[in-house]
Amino acid sequence: MQKTIPRETLFEVHTPQVVLIASLKKCFSYVASNNVVVTNDVSMMEAMGSPVTLTRGEYTNIKITTPEDMQVAEAILRKRRHPAPGRVRRLVNWIWS
Repeated sequence: MQKTIPRETLFEVHTPQVVLIASLKKCFSYVASNNVVVTNDVSMMEAMGSPVTLTRGEYTNIKITTPEDMQVAEAILRKRRHPAPGRVRRLVNWIWS
């Protein structure tokens, strides 16, 4: 570490990021045809010159990547008394299939 930088100029970036599906498809096509190296959905938007908007988030807005993530998501929904955590699991399983 070289020095501590002022935190008031920093943002914490969460995943998932939100991108319209039509824009996302254009981005995938653009980066593939132009050999652009990107790290995530938002970096694709930036590579195309599309605007990116920051919004306030919350720590419970998690990215579901592993079965363990699904367990965390279900626990969050149960705590919130969400009416249908099973429906969320079916949707995620459908996306993964």
